[in-house]
Amino acid sequence: MSEDIEDNDDTDDNSQRDATLMNDSGNIQAAEQISTAEATTDRHSTHSPSETPTFTSTLFCTQCGARNDIAGKFCIACGAPLHATQTSTAPAQGPETPVQIPAMASTGLVYQSTAAMNPTDYTAAMPKAKRLSRKNTIILCSIVALFIAAVAIIMTLKYTVFSPEGPLKSYVSLVAAGQYDKATSMVDPGVPNASRKLLTDSFGQATKHRMEHVEIGKLQAIPQQPSTRKAVVSYTIDGAKQQKTLTLETSSKQWLFFDAWKITTPLTSQIAVTVPEKETTISVNGQSINLAKAGMHPTSASLPTNSSNENDDIDISAMRKYSLPSYPGKLSIALSDSQYLKSETVTVSSNKDEAFLAPSATEALTTEILSQMKQHMDTCAASVAVSTPGCDFSDGDFSSWTSTAYTNIKRSITDQPTLDTLDVYQGTFESNTIHTSISYQDRYLDSDPWQDESTTDSGTISGTFTINNGKVTVTWNENSNNYSW
Repeated sequence: MSEDIEDNDDTDDNSQRDATLMNDSGNIQAAEQISTAEATTDRHSTHSPSETPTFTSTLFCTQCGARNDIAGKFCIACGAPLHATQTSTAPAQGPETPVQIPAMASTGLVYQSTAAMNPTDYTAAMPKAKRLSRKNTIILCSIVALFIAAVAIIMTLKYTVFSPEGPLKSYVSLVAAGQYDKATSMVDPGVPNASRKLLTDSFGQATKHRMEHVEIGKLQAIPQQPSTRKAVVSYTIDGAKQQKTLTLETSSKQWLFFDAWKITTPLTSQIAVTVPEKETTISVNGQSINLAKAGMHPTSASLPTNSSNENDDIDISAMRKYSLPSYPGKLSIALSDSQYLKSETVTVSSNKDEAFLAPSATEALTTEILSQMKQHMDTCAASVAVSTPGCDFSDGDFSSWTSTAYTNIKRSITDQPTLDTLDVYQGTFESNTIHTSISYQDRYLDSDPWQDESTTDSGTISGTFTINNGKVTVTWNENSNNYSW
């Protein structure tokens, strides 16, 4: 019996030792699980510092090691039950001191008080190396973003504000609006200042039909000229479509990055105007232009093939051709308003057209020449000389190389003058035939008595005329056609 009791005692002692060992083993195993859980939580947590929950007291799940609020019933990571019959909280104040509570039989929980921990503390508790790495990443990304934005802004400005289309559109708009002074200042037309009479604002505003329906074509590169571009500008003048190619070149840099584009081809054209050599003042859209000063490249004229003022009576040898620079527009051109000369108004709207101003005499010019001719006839008729310069039609057949003497010479003209020809190109004229009756006395010797005689003479009156400052000046020819007998 006593041996049995001793055996039982031994058995109880062994059982207690085994239980103690099991408890120790459980504690060790629980500690290992806590360590593993903390490492796992730090490694796999998907929460950023700003998203980390704020717990008044925390506990760790012994199944997965995740940190949980002590008020929770299930693990936020694996869903395992967190509480069985006991809970424990850490002090609400004071320095944080992790408190390990022996694992419970049914759940094996470990509690840790984090009452003093808040998001800022949690963020500060992150490893410093990771926080600096994130900050550097943000800075680097910001620099890259700023660089990309700067490049985008530069490229946008390059292809909009500082593109060659900018000055091209501005220039064409100025011309279309009749602001010729600014357009000429922007792009040099390459002509002398004296020839810019049609390139001014006053003339632009006087031009009713300027460029309309303007279209600028796509800029094109010119082979072997990388700094040059060209574009076709299309427009209409009084409904007629026209176009011209403009070229641009880079002249310098603006703000280090942008090309400064300069238009090298002006939008001007040369209008051909042919006028009488002795009449160089014309009217263009109501503006008086002296071609002797403003006209360019004066040359001998030729018969036009594209002028609305062409006729077969033109004396082309007495005409002169000039070039007149002009912006696109419809131009009404005629000889300047004159009392003595006139021409039809010629309309041109392209440099392919020519203004050929064929002049004609006005009634006032005919009247003025005939008036001066009548005065000249009266002078010839009143002459008592044997001959008078310019009076061939009334001189008679008096011979100055003989010894015959003449006296009491009287002339009478019965015809009224008319103009048979009047050439406004050459500035010449000739009258009808004028008849003159002449009475006189003559003698051969001084001792002879005077004898009454009579004769007749006839001829035309011819000469040249010029018109200066509204005044007609006539010069008489001395050797007109004479038909004396």
